[in-house]
Amino acid sequence: MPYWGVDKDNIGYIRITRFSRNASKDFKKGLEELQKQNIKGLVIDLRGNSGGLLSNAINILDYLCERGELLLFSKGKTNRSNKEWKSRRKPILDIDTPIVVLVNKGSASASEIVAGTLQDLDRAVIIGQNTFGKGLVQHMYDLNDTMTLKITTSKYYLPSGRLIQKQDYLDNGFLTDGLDKIDSLFTTKGGRKVKGGNGVVPDIKTKRNTLSPYVQELWRQGVFLSFAASYVPFNKDLTTPVIIDSKIMKDFKLFINDYKLKYKLKGEQEYLNFIDKMKQSPISINRFSKNIYIKESVNKSFIDKNSNFNYFDEIKKVQFSLEENQKWIKNGLERELSKVIAGEKERIKASLNEDKEYKKAVDLILSLKEYYTILEF
Repeated sequence: MPYWGVDKDNIGYIRITRFSRNASKDFKKGLEELQKQNIKGLVIDLRGNSGGLLSNAINILDYLCERGELLLFSKGKTNRSNKEWKSRRKPILDIDTPIVVLVNKGSASASEIVAGTLQDLDRAVIIGQNTFGKGLVQHMYDLNDTMTLKITTSKYYLPSGRLIQKQDYLDNGFLTDGLDKIDSLFTTKGGRKVKGGNGVVPDIKTKRNTLSPYVQELWRQGVFLSFAASYVPFNKDLTTPVIIDSKIMKDFKLFINDYKLKYKLKGEQEYLNFIDKMKQSPISINRFSKNIYIKESVNKSFIDKNSNFNYFDEIKKVQFSLEENQKWIKNGLERELSKVIAGEKERIKASLNEDKEYKKAVDLILSLKEYYTILEF
């Protein structure tokens, strides 16, 4: 468990990156610490969690749900494949404490079981994008040194009876049992309508933050971390939470001058393709200018075979100063400087500063009327 903590509004946060062997043990420890602080609500972050051990997912649900609740069941062609999992313990977290779960398309398998079960039991509101959609029980058999046979023996079903497995998993129409009911409606414990057959569909859908090509390239080349690793040793007065001031921004701008950032802005490739076509075009400058109403002097820069001028190169010169980029550059610096100063947990904490889905989760918990309205309808 990389991080858990409480924010200024007394709302707890736990991120689970993988359902590894100690995931439920760490989750329990974090939950007990948060419960002692009388948190107003809990945000569970399962984004990018590809799954892991089913037993850990069941244990985590055990800590959050009332004793005796059906958490999950599986069905197959043999009696051995038909199983039920029910909660066995008294929940650690007060049952009236609101929970919000964050998911995205990278949330799969055990993550979907946790999110989907909490949704079916009306124990949490789900925020994000549709999850991956993996609800099959599969076994691997080695045929020889180079070939392995994967056999689906059963499928996992959430408490409402819905299947989270997406229909196009094999893309051949072979798996149809239950998958043909993709538009079938199921009901949660409280009577809300939910759909099956396409992963877990969030109660509140959001779009992921999209970074500009410039900021994406900074991350791809590891510029933020490289800067932090070289900057912190010579600025030992830096502490967490890191405040990105004008001096740090100025130093970072000087630092990236040594990097050759190779990226294309939106529309740049189309522009370059257009230039190439025009250089090969027999159309005269005057005709071209008249047809699309471009002045002759500009038109020449488009099709002059000896011209290397690129309008997008001029736009790239101001990328660092653009307001939207400045926001994400500061956040990148906050995250990587925090990591070098105090470790991965502080990095995750800093990443929440510009996390719109996390902020939506916090707002929802603080607005209990909206939270319970979602669970009622």
